[in-house]
Amino acid sequence: MANYHPMSRWLDGVSWALVALLFVPLGGLVYIFGGWLLIALGAPLPWHIGDSCITKTSGKAENVGGFDFEFEEVNCDAIGSPEVRMIFVSRHGQHQRYRLTAYRDAARTPAATLVAPQTVRLSLGSVASFDSRDDHWRDLRVIYDYSAPKLYNAKQP
Repeated sequence: MANYHPMSRWLDGVSWALVALLFVPLGGLVYIFGGWLLIALGAPLPWHIGDSCITKTSGKAENVGGFDFEFEEVNCDAIGSPEVRMIFVSRHGQHQRYRLTAYRDAARTPAATLVAPQTVRLSLGSVASFDSRDDHWRDLRVIYDYSAPKLYNAKQP
């Protein structure tokens, strides 16, 4: 067992105190500026957090012509990405869903309206992009009602 001189213990204590005084503020600065750097870089260049997405049901339309519609908002990026909105359909009362469409930047929650037997109009409002899988599902016919914003401002003669 080694014997330490009291002066050696004092020097060890002082050296550890100096290390703590140096690295604690440095760690705080890295934490603060590193967090701001991640936020600043995440806005123009969003990063993905694994395969996780945040999904929120924004509305439902039940028993429209014998079908149920569920409207979901999905966001898979941490910062800087617009939400993707999806519409699912199922037979009334059943739980097996089918994705009808996905779109971005809608101004309002969609509405499902029966316009004829086995025909439903999905009113989406203004959308930036639109991806439709199909306009038929089983014996259901779907009519999409949406508008896209003008990309440029053309002058009328």
